[in-house]
Amino acid sequence: MSDLIQTARASIDRVLHGDATAEDVLATIDVIDALKALTRNLADRSEAAIIAWIEQHGQIERGEVRYYTGPNKTVRCRNHEATVEAVLSASHGDLAAVARCLSSSAWKAGAVRELLPPDEMDGLFEVLVSRDLKSGRPIKRLQKADGRFNAKRIERRPGDGTGATDVSAAD
Repeated sequence: MSDLIQTARASIDRVLHGDATAEDVLATIDVIDALKALTRNLADRSEAAIIAWIEQHGQIERGEVRYYTGPNKTVRCRNHEATVEAVLSASHGDLAAVARCLSSSAWKAGAVRELLPPDEMDGLFEVLVSRDLKSGRPIKRLQKADGRFNAKRIERRPGDGTGATDVSAAD
């Protein structure tokens, strides 16, 4: 494992110093993906071991924090239309009451975008960009678009050497 960490550090350093090739950058992505997978595996294994320990010995407390076992629960709406109707009825048509029942990301922005004109969409939805606290500039993150899973495909502009891309509708 320490070899993987050393490889990751060396790979990142090569990219940071500007003498990396595209293959070096891709190798960096691969080694970081391998570390993430290893970390997920270790977390899963440790959680299973800790659950078994707690079930045998009882909960653990550290200050105000308590570790215990319990079922993983998720609450999902079974029928969105019926729920909207029920909430509207129970609130006597009070749309403000309905809005208070929605979570922060209750709407699928892409689906709404297909129904509304752009100016109305822009008035109802906002895109939040994370910014650096000191400089106020947008924080850039590595983005990944996999054409196997996107409705749009990415086409490379031949010969410009920048790797710039155009996005076009899939055939």
